Amino acid sequence: MKKVTEEQLLEMLDALQQMTQSVSNNFSSKSLIDIFYYLIQTHIGAEKMTLFLLGDAVPVIKTKGCNFAEQIPPMELLERETIGTLDAELYQGFDLVVPVLHKTKTLGLVLIGRREPSQYLGSPELSFLQTLCNIIVYAHENKSLFRDKVNQEKVKQELKMAAAIQEKLIPKELPELPPFSFSGFYKPFTEVGGDYFDVVKMADGRYLVIVADVSGKGLPAALLMSNIQAATRTLIRYETDLRKIVDALNHLVWDHAQGDHFVVAFMGALNLTTRSLEYVNAGQVAPFFVENGNMSRLKAQVHPLGVLSPMKPYSMHELIFKEKSALFLFTDGLSDSVSLEVDHFDLRLATFSEEGDRAPAWESKFLDHLGLGPHRDDLSLLTVAFLP
Repeated sequence: MKKVTEEQLLEMLDALQQMTQSVSNNFSSKSLIDIFYYLIQTHIGAEKMTLFLLGDAVPVIKTKGCNFAEQIPPMELLERETIGTLDAELYQGFDLVVPVLHKTKTLGLVLIGRREPSQYLGSPELSFLQTLCNIIVYAHENKSLFRDKVNQEKVKQELKMAAAIQEKLIPKELPELPPFSFSGFYKPFTEVGGDYFDVVKMADGRYLVIVADVSGKGLPAALLMSNIQAATRTLIRYETDLRKIVDALNHLVWDHAQGDHFVVAFMGALNLTTRSLEYVNAGQVAPFFVENGNMSRLKAQVHPLGVLSPMKPYSMHELIFKEKSALFLFTDGLSDSVSLEVDHFDLRLATFSEEGDRAPAWESKFLDHLGLGPHRDDLSLLTVAFLP
């Protein structure tokens, strides 16, 4: 049995201090691995090493002196709780295994192949090796956590910037166009969302009324919706045929999303003189229409934008506004967030009996009546009121 001298003990203590100092000085992961390998070469007689770093979602493998093809170590090694020996033939010349645990979770695993596998390691050497492995694995874990934190902060800042940009896309004020008035309500589920509404003048003097919702949430939905908004505003500068506008947007979503996302949208061309609304409902929640205390839901739901190859034409419909009438256009985030006091959204709508007012008042009464609960999606509501 080899006896560890006092000089060797001092050398091992110095090696641990060197490793700890390198971590404190924030050396790169590659430098730390190089130092670690040098120290186990010098003090343990290692000639090859494989380090499994298992704290991340995808295992990280670092090797020295060998090429290790395995992506995940065998389960029997993952279940090891203490340092021990290995069958060198079975494990490609590795004779030592050192697990690094945090409570019951295995954070890392070090396989070591020595020049003299039969040489006995005493308790001081085993303690030195275990401590050294703990340092390198925990250092990697801390670096990963720090990177994650930095990345999270970066994502938060990017989302704040995206939210500020998107806030400018959602109209803060809607036009007053007597005898019509408009009001909009928007509440994203996260910093940015995939809902959009607008009232904007078309080339022929009519006004496009639109409420749209991209499938999914967050930044991808917001990016696609910003494209929809930009394309819509460009199209209505020269195109007045609502069917052609919808077909063009269908092509746009189909080309950009290729089935990964779709857009549900209600689009109507409002004629202020005739009080008529020519509209297409492309998969949007059926709007709610109130006229002289009578409640109804507009039908004509067809396929959303971008779901099918853009060949099937969209159906056109018309609505005529009369006295004391209001149209409520909303996304499914609003209908899904109705208070649990009622079983069905339609049941709550059926008891809404307010009459005649400008759009902001209609909107306020409508939202109060619905009694929204916690929302799990973006919420949007566009109210169109007619009051001679």
